This record gives sequence, structure tokens and C-alpha cells, in this order.
Amino acid sequence: MKMETLFFSIGKDKILSFLRWFFNALFFYIGWLVCMYEAVGKYPLIGPLVVGGILIYHFIVTNEKKSDLIICLALAFLGTIVDSVYVAIGMLEYQGGFEYFPNIAPLWITSLWVLYGTSVNHSLKWMRCSVFVAAAMGAGGAISSYLAGLKLEAVNFLWEEWLVLTVIGTVWAIVVPLSLYFGFLLRKKEQGVGVTKKA
Repeated sequence: MKMETLFFSIGKDKILSFLRWFFNALFFYIGWLVCMYEAVGKYPLIGPLVVGGILIYHFIVTNEKKSDLIICLALAFLGTIVDSVYVAIGMLEYQGGFEYFPNIAPLWITSLWVLYGTSVNHSLKWMRCSVFVAAAMGAGGAISSYLAGLKLEAVNFLWEEWLVLTVIGTVWAIVVPLSLYFGFLLRKKEQGVGVTKKA
């Protein structure tokens, strides 16, 4: 079977949809790695700059610009508050933070929340299949992420490790299902507006 024949037999839209999903997931992990590694380096702003580049790409290719923007802004606000509370209560501390505002979560942490926002209606939307799956994946993903950050020395736990991970896991077990549902509602509303205008 020729490549051209295979391309059309699968369907152009399906291939493009897969590529968008693939690059969305790929850039999420690239952004996460850069933010983590550079948090302990000399240039912690490199992570947020890379995430900024990913955001530019994302909003060029996405068909849900309005809903994705709202999700990213909402998660940036929520994430900064949540992680700032972690710092304020003495649960953990981050590297690469603000020199004059030590109790505020670093910019690279806010960037990671925004990065998560770009995936809610895209590479992570499969988790809408079950609230329990979303909660479990949210808790497991957050715990593994913070453990990786601990190993890289981007974050230090000031409480007992099991307690820190329990708090983080619980928070993300709530955040992920709610953000997926919120993203679904925004996407549905945006697509509905589009249909109304065409009609």
C-alpha cells in the first residue's frame, strides 16, 4: 500500500488530530523537564520562557483558543495560591523562587500549572472516562512529579515525606477531575457559540 493511499484510508483529520495530541503531550513533558532542571540551575527563568514558547505554539494550533485560555489562566491563579500555601505553612520549599517574596510559589511552578492547562482539553481529555481514573491519575502523577522534583533538588520537603505526598496527592485527586469537567464545559460552550454563529 502506498503512503498516499494509507494516508487517505486513515483519514487526514484523524492523522492531524493524532499529531496534535502527540505534540501536546510531548511539549508538556519537555516543558516539565526544563522547568525542573533549570529550577536548580543558574537560570530558573529558562523554564518559564520555554513554557511561553510552548504556549505560543499551542494557541496557534488549538481550535479551542478561548476555553484553553480561560483554563490556563484559572489554573495559573489556583496553582500559585495552592503552592504558595504549601510554602507559607512550612510544608515544603522551592528552588528558584522570588528573592523578595519567598512565600510565593516560583514562576516555574506557576508555569507548570499553565502547562497542565494546555493539556486538559487535549492529551489528557481521555481521563474524562471516569472520575475515579482522573482522581487516581491526578494523585499518582502529582506524587511522582514531586518525588522527581525532590530527587532533582528543585523542591525540599520540610514535613515527613508521607505527609507531604498525602496532602499533594489529595489536592491533585480533586484538581484533576474538576479541571477536566470545567474544561469540558468551556469547550462545549465554545463549540456551541461557533455553531450558532455559522447558522
